[in-house]
Amino acid sequence: MLDFDASEANGLTHCFAEIGVPLTEEIRNFYIARNHALWGAFEKGEIPRDEIFAHRFHDTFLHFGIDADGDAMEVAYRKALSTGADLMPYAIEAMDRLVTKYDLYAATNGVGSTQVRRVQDSGLKPYFKDVFISEEVGAQKPELAFFNHCFSHIPNFVKEDALMIGDSLPSDIQGGILAGIDTCWFNFHKEENKTPYQPTYEVCGLLELCELLDV
Repeated sequence: MLDFDASEANGLTHCFAEIGVPLTEEIRNFYIARNHALWGAFEKGEIPRDEIFAHRFHDTFLHFGIDADGDAMEVAYRKALSTGADLMPYAIEAMDRLVTKYDLYAATNGVGSTQVRRVQDSGLKPYFKDVFISEEVGAQKPELAFFNHCFSHIPNFVKEDALMIGDSLPSDIQGGILAGIDTCWFNFHKEENKTPYQPTYEVCGLLELCELLDV
């Protein structure tokens, strides 16, 4: 529901402007690739989450010879990101329809304080019965422990009635598969699935999701 790409782009533009460094496409693309690689390693259990935040800007600055403090940039970026409440197209319309038929829960590996504020500021909070955040759960997607925690905190939970919807194949879809529930890949950018994780369903937009779920 939240358009992270838009919030990321706005946050990066703001933070690089603050340190007086032009955000070129080359710098942006390097940062995004490095950030994705670090999150991927975290989701595989290869690195602790703090390693992501310690390295993504530090490595970017080092690669381009930028004389700036990576730790300070991380703090500024998280602050900027927490104020980004950009929504995907038709997000509110989709939530208005989905909530009439389903109990909705959010599950995220993102930074707790950032995610809580974004859900609140975006107007999405009233739609969710609960929000499960990995740093509060003590496990992250795709770990089974994360999903088991979510299941145990959902009243009258039945696996056969559940659907994990997400845009990350290794995190959301793999996690749902490991947990034994149906999955739906939100493939907004219409990418090719080059992973071994095969979702039960695939949609490219939120109205398409509503049609799939008959609301």
